[in-house]
Amino acid sequence: MGAVDFLEKPCDNAKLLERVRRTLDDGTPPTDTVTLEEYGVRVSSLTPGEQEVMKHMVLGKAGKRIAHDLGISYKTLEKHRSRVLQKMQVGSVALLIRLVMQFQQVQSARQAPGARTQSLRG
Repeated sequence: MGAVDFLEKPCDNAKLLERVRRTLDDGTPPTDTVTLEEYGVRVSSLTPGEQEVMKHMVLGKAGKRIAHDLGISYKTLEKHRSRVLQKMQVGSVALLIRLVMQFQQVQSARQAPGARTQSLRG
């Protein structure tokens, strides 16, 4: 049996108990608590430079490579990187990637029916 969810530390007791109860009650993993609207607010809080850095981070590029590609110093990159993690409210690049991928899947699913409808009309 593997993990069904994770919590970042520090975590309040109520949240921990809620996640444990939900997992024990129905056996399904808890869903992420970030709404699409909240995700949009977080992304829109990023400066254009931070958004560009985030795109490269999510692609898994190394810091020095990102700095080179964007034509900025490594020190500037590290400042942007730190602000991206803070504003997106994640504790690591891995969690950032997970968050972005989840919402890309949601957006793709929302766009898919419209895309099919348009292609059927055309």
